[in-house]
Amino acid sequence: MAWVVDKSVIEQFGNRWVNPPNVVGSGPYRLAGRTANSKFIFTANKSYTGKKGSIGRVEVTVIQDPTAAVARYQSGEFDALDGLTGASVLQARRDSKLRKQLHGAALSRTNWLGMRTDRAPFNKLNVRLAFQHAINKKALVRIGMQGEATVAKDWIPQGVGGNINKSWAGYAYNVKLARSLLAKAGYAGGRNFPEINLYYTTQFAGYNEQVMELIQQQLQTNLGVHVNLRNFPRQAFVSTVRDPAQRPALWAWTFGADIPDASTLTSFFGLTGAPFNFEVWSNKKYDALVNKALTTSSDTKRSKLFAQSELIRMKAAVVLPLYYPNETWLVKPRVRGFGYANALLRPFNLMALR
Repeated sequence: MAWVVDKSVIEQFGNRWVNPPNVVGSGPYRLAGRTANSKFIFTANKSYTGKKGSIGRVEVTVIQDPTAAVARYQSGEFDALDGLTGASVLQARRDSKLRKQLHGAALSRTNWLGMRTDRAPFNKLNVRLAFQHAINKKALVRIGMQGEATVAKDWIPQGVGGNINKSWAGYAYNVKLARSLLAKAGYAGGRNFPEINLYYTTQFAGYNEQVMELIQQQLQTNLGVHVNLRNFPRQAFVSTVRDPAQRPALWAWTFGADIPDASTLTSFFGLTGAPFNFEVWSNKKYDALVNKALTTSSDTKRSKLFAQSELIRMKAAVVLPLYYPNETWLVKPRVRGFGYANALLRPFNLMALR
């Protein structure tokens, strides 16, 4: 993605060009104030030539604790609240008043488990396949996500060209088969399986402690494999996984599509040597198909090429797709126009207060 920016502002302020009042934009609202990464203040842009907003000022507060966020919403501090976790969705559903203010929509986002294919134990295909069949994704969605997600068989998000979730059978939940595959890999009943950690952050969209604990329990019960759970603050998690020296054998990641095209995901996460190819996986045929798709202008042809490459990746069981999470939000009745927007971008100019 690219943006047009004012060259003179960047030359004058350097990296501080993104801070108010230095930042210059052409949208319906301007960033008028900011407190670190915890609070942002937007004011209507009087110079905007499109549909102007009827709300003069919008304050956006970032809260890491979802329980505290719901409490502050209930107290009347906020008019809307998004990014709800499974626990906060359940909390809202149990409250007769909040239940009427709860909304949701499917996201073009995939949550998955990544596995290092360059070292034991996930350098063995049968181990990766065993994990694929040992996870009950329907239980993760029903219990951990409170139904606010769709089971994923595919890595490319739903609604994005190249997604094969409807055309590919995927890996069905099959404990007997999972145990057989693990035994073929030399770890019958989980014996001699190395101790591994599952790194994650609940500050990523669509993840919570209950989901992680369910995965841990399923792997222990179904494969006899014990996995230690390690929850990190977002930035520490990202830094750790990006560092080959610290990267664990297993981690939970997520990606949301900004546009309905698989170019970003495949080029940054999938290709050999890609900056976010943490699995260290490489396949020449996959690379050729993706690179051809990236240079093809026809959306139909691109989607077919991405779908072909995706099938190769999924058959190699490089990642373990879990689900496509929904975006869920609470909004007061007096607010109109606060709904789902692609890439989580809220069009403030389309909102109004009753």
